[in-house]
Amino acid sequence: MKFSILAGLLVFALAGCAGNEKKADGKMDASKEAKAEMTKTADKAEKKMAKEKPKMMAMGKVECSMKNDKRFVEVRESGGGCELAYSKFGNEEVVATSLSGTSHCQKISERIVGNLENAGFACAK
Repeated sequence: MKFSILAGLLVFALAGCAGNEKKADGKMDASKEAKAEMTKTADKAEKKMAKEKPKMMAMGKVECSMKNDKRFVEVRESGGGCELAYSKFGNEEVVATSLSGTSHCQKISERIVGNLENAGFACAK
């Protein structure tokens, strides 16, 4: 009886170890491939953010104008986070906030400035 229980546990242990190895045809399990792909994607995103971070940090206040229409986009630090102010026609509105860091506000700021430039505005820091 004891032998059959030990043999059963040994079979489970070996089956668990066998699942972590490559299959006989040299391919990994689908879950292993998915994890590897997710790790690669996360690494790429992290490297991209590291490249863009200096650009975003320098954003600050941007003035965009077209004819007599002037608009302002400004990232402001607020405690440990940020707020993004957008002004048009003399009216200012906070359009984004974050409680931790400024990257969220900077990302939204870049998107707004890009939209304004696509609409024909000339933007300068």
